[in-house]
Amino acid sequence: MLVITVTSKLLNKNMATITFEIITLDWTKANHKDFPIASGVYQIYGTSPLYGMDTLLYIGQAQNLNSRIKDHIEFKEGVIGRQANLTCRYAVSPKEQLNIIEQTLIVMYKPSFNSIGLKNVSQSVKDKGYYIQNHGERGLLNHETTNYYFLNHNQLEKIVDENVDNNAGQRVD
Repeated sequence: MLVITVTSKLLNKNMATITFEIITLDWTKANHKDFPIASGVYQIYGTSPLYGMDTLLYIGQAQNLNSRIKDHIEFKEGVIGRQANLTCRYAVSPKEQLNIIEQTLIVMYKPSFNSIGLKNVSQSVKDKGYYIQNHGERGLLNHETTNYYFLNHNQLEKIVDENVDNNAGQRVD
């Protein structure tokens, strides 16, 4: 596991260190028929009546990217399948990271068709820091994203308090 530590003044307390687990995604733009049979996350872009062309419409996760993306695109009665000019991107990732990645990206980027995901951030994503690096054909995603803004504040205060106690008497420049 790769980690990054950040030291800053948090919650009006002394200097503290928070550790973020690094998750690196290598995005590939592909035709939906060419998605791999692997676990991962995906983005769907298209024309939105509200936001215009080439808009990030949806972020999802799948145990099998190939079959899940086809479910969205080929189901013409569904809200995504009815959209014009659809393009897709995927990043293969381990099954145990799918919820973390999907929830973090949905909350940070607010795709127009992910309204349910904006409200349902799981406790496991709120309790630990994650730093997501987006490489390759990442679309509208920034190079890096964290879940810092929705970390559990009680947990964050505990981390800060523990670090302040552990560093008591040490000079911080």
